[in-house]
Amino acid sequence: MRNKRAILILSFIALSLTGYSQLNVDSYGNTTIKYGTFSQGVDAVLNFGNSDHYIKSIFGYGIKIGTVGATDILRIKQYGTIGINRDPDSSFKLDVNGNIRVNTTTYSSDQRLKTDIKVITNSFDKINQIQGVSYKMTSDDSSLQGESLKPNANRQFGFIAQDFQKIFPELIYQDSEGYLSIDYVSMIPVLIEAIKTQQIQIEDLKKQVDSLTK
Repeated sequence: MRNKRAILILSFIALSLTGYSQLNVDSYGNTTIKYGTFSQGVDAVLNFGNSDHYIKSIFGYGIKIGTVGATDILRIKQYGTIGINRDPDSSFKLDVNGNIRVNTTTYSSDQRLKTDIKVITNSFDKINQIQGVSYKMTSDDSSLQGESLKPNANRQFGFIAQDFQKIFPELIYQDSEGYLSIDYVSMIPVLIEAIKTQQIQIEDLKKQVDSLTK
């Protein structure tokens, strides 16, 4: 009985609201809060804490969660892409602007999930062609158009994707704006095979030295 009364009261409130503000509660308790006409260029907004924090449902986009005066912290597009501190690129399911800290990460690697398996070859020769560099990132990787460097930014180590692409094109990803990224994790098996090749060469040299010293 109380549930029915609550539903009737909320329904009355919804019907009593004038203008564009809308609060709708159906018979199952599903609640819709909307401001304005939900159409192109108009957001449906749910505000918290004197409008300091918000959840926006944006026509034709998805959902944004954030704080007034700051970049949207979390953006969820309609087609399943999620961005943290940036607008997610459709090329990635999760697109993050900033550092990520985790205890561990795992990657699907079961043989039953793979096909066309081939042994990595010539890894040692390819590794010798790679040029490692140190660098500082621009102030915001979501705006790479010539911004000045942070004066206190940490110096990082890695590769230049355009150069890396010439040697390992399989490990390069390109977003919708043409920016390149590298799958560094997939370099691990390449490095292991290169080490194995180098170890064979070392063992051969040891045998030659031993034969000369006898």
